[in-house]
Parts: sequence; C-alpha cells; structure tokens
Amino acid sequence: MKFAQPHNPLLPSVPDIVFSAIVLAIVLPFFWWFVIPRISKLLSDRSSLIEGKISEAASAHARALETLELRKQQLDEAKSEASQIRQEARDDAQLILQQARETADETAERVMLHAREQIQAEKAAALLSLRSEIATLALAAAGKAVSEKLDDDKKSRELVSASIAKMAEDAG
Repeated sequence: MKFAQPHNPLLPSVPDIVFSAIVLAIVLPFFWWFVIPRISKLLSDRSSLIEGKISEAASAHARALETLELRKQQLDEAKSEASQIRQEARDDAQLILQQARETADETAERVMLHAREQIQAEKAAALLSLRSEIATLALAAAGKAVSEKLDDDKKSRELVSASIAKMAEDAG
C-alpha cells in the first residue's frame, strides 16, 4: 500500500510547472521583441530628456549667477555714483554758501560805504548850514555889541565864514 504523501504547499504541482513553462515560452519572445525595446526606448528618451533639462538648468543657473554678479556690480557702481553725486552736491552747496556770504559781505560793504558817504555829505551840509547860522548870529551879536550895522552883508558874511573856518581848523 502506498501511502499518499502529503502535498507540500510551497512546491507547485507538476502540471502547474509544465503549463507555466509553456506560457513563459510563448510570452517571453513577445516581451523580448516588442515590449522590452519600447520600454528601453522610452527609458532612453526619458533619460535624454532629463539630461537635457539638467543641462538647461545648469545653463540657466550659470546665467543667473552671471546676472546676479552683473547686478551686484551695477549696484556697486550706482552706490559709488550716488556717493559721488552727494559729495558734489555738498561741494556745490558749500560753494553757493560761500558765494552768498561773499555777495552779502560785498553788499554790506557797499551799503556801509554809501552810508558813510551820505553821512559825510550830510555832515558837510550841516556844518555849512551851521556856519551860516553862526555867521548870522555872530553878525547880529556883533552889530548889537558895536551898535552899528555893517553896510555890506556879503562882506560881513565872508568875514564871519573865514573866522569860523579858521576856528574849525584850529579845533580840528
């Protein structure tokens, strides 16, 4: 009597192995000639596309770095130019301020000179007027003191003016 061996669940049965081998023999060439080349081509195309994108990204990165460096350089130049413009503006402001001071000083000097000239002219006019009045008063006083009237007013005025001028020279 033969004892039936219990079936091992880990090992397939012989008909399953034969059927699987036949299916594999039919399907394997189909995959080998049709499916694998297409998948290989797709993977190759995909790899080329990725490499192209990586190359483009590297190129874009390099351009971005160049642009960044250029922008930094332009920013530095702009800062330098702005600093120079500010310095020129300060210098111009100092120059304008100095010119304004000089103009104000010149104007003040001219005004002072004009005022001095005007004061001198008014002083001379006042002295002349004062001399004339003093001459008139002196004549009146002399006329009263001497009790006589001088005949010639013009001569008497000249005499008094000369006397006053002599007194002014002695005093001055």
